Amino acid sequence: MSGLLLTNYYMVSRSFWGYLALSVFLSALFIALGNDFLLSFALFIPIIFMVSPALEVLKHEAKSGWGKFVLTTPVNRGNVVQSHYLLFLLFMLVGMVVATVVFVVGDFINGGLLTSETLYTFLGGIAVALLLAVIAFPLTYSLGTEKSDMVLIMSVFAALALFFLSSWAFEEAYARGWMEPFSSWDSGLVFSGGMLGVTLVLFVISFFVAMGIYKRKEF
Repeated sequence: MSGLLLTNYYMVSRSFWGYLALSVFLSALFIALGNDFLLSFALFIPIIFMVSPALEVLKHEAKSGWGKFVLTTPVNRGNVVQSHYLLFLLFMLVGMVVATVVFVVGDFINGGLLTSETLYTFLGGIAVALLLAVIAFPLTYSLGTEKSDMVLIMSVFAALALFFLSSWAFEEAYARGWMEPFSSWDSGLVFSGGMLGVTLVLFVISFFVAMGIYKRKEF
């Protein structure tokens, strides 16, 4: 598994470091500008940017021919899918660390950045990133790597749309009193924590769906 992970990383290493530098720069810039709307993006950007190279791995595998060659090595198709999902989680962890470090440094310099809203936005960014994987991996395995760019764009829009639609539905439910059992709780924490929990379940389901598709795939 470590060999597969290293191979996948080396295929997208240039993109990884490019996205890392860009995410640090943009997050620091948005924090420096001090706009509340941009502060939300400052948390989202590192997480979303850092998982993008992990979603590009399938395209690079197809271009290099590695996707076919790897099946001749002593690994099975399940190991290949596991390496893709694990790399995604590792890159997402890097994005989470980047966002945390940038905000901690920003709070040390300016103060007032680390609030409960910051936590909720941070959890929301993780949920959106997981939704990207939930949509992108099975679709790419199913439609083919030649359509990976289109799938990635569709996945980004779909993940954001699902997140904001869920947020709107939650607010409506809260306003109508349908969330009465949680009325004493912080609504932001209920939504962000619940959304993260749901996306984690969907991520696991997506993994098994993707594995089923990949095992039936003919090369």
